[in-house]
Amino acid sequence: MIFIQNLVSAIIRNKIYSALVLLGFVFATYFNSIHNEFLIDDTLITDNYQIRNVQNFYLQFIPDINKNLNLDDRSRAVYYRPLAHLTPAVAYQLFHLNKESLRIFNMVLLWLCALIIFYFWFYLSKNKVVSFLTAIIFIIHPINGLLVNYLTANVYTVQIILMILTMLCFANKDEKSNTWLWHICGVILFIFTCLCHETSYFLPFYIIGFLIIVRRKSFGSAFKITLGLWIVLSIFILFRFFYADLKISVLDKVANQGIGFLSYVAVLSKVWFWYLSKLCNPQGIVLIWNTRAVTNYLELRSLLFIIFIFAVVLICFGFYKRKNFIAAWAGFIFLFSICVILLPAFYNPIDGVMIEPHWIIFNSLGFFFLLALFLCGLFEKSNKYVVSGLILTIIFSLMWAAHINNYFWGDPLRYLDYWSQNIDKNIASIDFYKALVYQDKNDIENAEKFYFASLHGSRVDWQVYNNLGLINIKRNEFDKAGEFFEKANAVNPQSSIINTNIGYLYFKKNDLIKAEKYCLEAIHFNPFWIQPKILLAQVYYNEKNFFEAASLYEVVIDVDPSQDKVKINLLDCYLRVDGYSQKAKSFMLQLSKLRSADVLTSVGSLLAKSGYVVDALDFYHKAITVDPKFFRVYMELGKLLGNMNRFDDAIKVWREGEKFTNNLQEFELLIKQAKELKR
Repeated sequence: MIFIQNLVSAIIRNKIYSALVLLGFVFATYFNSIHNEFLIDDTLITDNYQIRNVQNFYLQFIPDINKNLNLDDRSRAVYYRPLAHLTPAVAYQLFHLNKESLRIFNMVLLWLCALIIFYFWFYLSKNKVVSFLTAIIFIIHPINGLLVNYLTANVYTVQIILMILTMLCFANKDEKSNTWLWHICGVILFIFTCLCHETSYFLPFYIIGFLIIVRRKSFGSAFKITLGLWIVLSIFILFRFFYADLKISVLDKVANQGIGFLSYVAVLSKVWFWYLSKLCNPQGIVLIWNTRAVTNYLELRSLLFIIFIFAVVLICFGFYKRKNFIAAWAGFIFLFSICVILLPAFYNPIDGVMIEPHWIIFNSLGFFFLLALFLCGLFEKSNKYVVSGLILTIIFSLMWAAHINNYFWGDPLRYLDYWSQNIDKNIASIDFYKALVYQDKNDIENAEKFYFASLHGSRVDWQVYNNLGLINIKRNEFDKAGEFFEKANAVNPQSSIINTNIGYLYFKKNDLIKAEKYCLEAIHFNPFWIQPKILLAQVYYNEKNFFEAASLYEVVIDVDPSQDKVKINLLDCYLRVDGYSQKAKSFMLQLSKLRSADVLTSVGSLLAKSGYVVDALDFYHKAITVDPKFFRVYMELGKLLGNMNRFDDAIKVWREGEKFTNNLQEFELLIKQAKELKR
């Protein structure tokens, strides 16, 4: 026991050892999640074209209803979170769509966050052991598994880091010189924090609570110290009310559901106790937990809720009286989580009253600190062997629960099934997400089934109608597709997505005039989205308007340089526009530097079809250099050689390509034809 105590003390005293141990906990807890699939809103990385080019990052900050705030929804936007899009964008620029690297990136961010949490609590409490244990619990608790498993959730990790740094600025401002500098730094950090998520708006309350409880300031003095934060907060709230009306987005919805005050308290207690239960027993943690709205009575749970709040207040007051001000403040920020969920819980009452665990991640730090403080106090006052066993049991139990959680997060359908089993009321979004997964897998029968399931009751959803339209286009049932698009358009007539898909429907029907009309409408509603531009370019290409098509393809590549298929189409247009021969040569030089055998082969085939035989041969050979096992390049190169009457060379190339595929039939047929032509 003495050896273990000395080891722990040595680790905590040495900053490098502490950092390495925390890093070890991160990887030990989440190593089985590294190969997990993309999930749900990970489309912010996989399908977001604005993040492909750093020159377009500024677009995330443009507060325009139909462009960034709201994307393609006619109603007013419910959020303005530029950093929620920018942090995944940075990750994409570093690792593209390599999901293993993206998840390790999230793990490293979590580690940095844990280091800051360790320093933060130590700075406040001067207790390294409690602070270190708090950071460990933060890492391993499955309630925070979202921060790693959900690739686009790294913004919440960044948010916690920024919130803590803002608090440290104001803590330093209160006790050090150059207070104006600390104030400016804190205000700037708070601005960036507010750009992460709306839950950051409560940070001034935590800081003013810290100044009153820990620093023993009067309310007036604390308010004066934090004045800059309140000014920023007021500006953000006014801005949000302009773009997302609180009455429309929440209050009217609550009123329409007939939820009175007592029912409101009853159901709020239910969702908050769910979160508390998951902190204590981490089984069944889900992305969103929903419960039925209570409309006509006050449950016993409500009374227990009020009693519990009163008890926590008494405990905090007890800490305060014993001059343990940090513990009192930790209880304060944890209890403040009730205020954080007061309105968001009722955002969509038709699906039930909800809570999303990431709303109150920062508040959970108060709970983790109090738990660490309790365990360390128990260690000092009780049998050290027993308490050490208890601490280790808690740590390993949480890590094991996190591993189970990682497993369920590993596959979209597996997680959605797990999600539906661990909520109190089924929500349409789960069926919708299942439908999306099946649609991505090209299982359109199951996709259609779950889309219809998501429309239970009197619900209407333009996204469902839109996707059902796409399913029917795939079946070539164009009239039925048109009916679904009409329904979607009736709900959301200013959607760039819907207008693009209607344009696509007319394109498939070869009605290029109407296809062009709807593409232009889509571009009008969202000038930054590339899909209508790609479709409109295809329309112009079919109309043999290659100049206009090339211009649109150039715009698309400027937005998203990773659009390799568009690059091939652009080269095709250059080859067909009079006077563009030099431009085509210059662009071919750019394409020759790509490291994709598939793209190089496709460019070679285009050049061969267009009569640029020497250039085509050059691209085929480059493709073989990039990937000698890419069998398709041997097939295409052999065809070109055969067309040049170089049958022996063609047969030799095809024989080489046979080594890299199990499907020999097509190669053998080509070889047979070449031998016959050779005679």
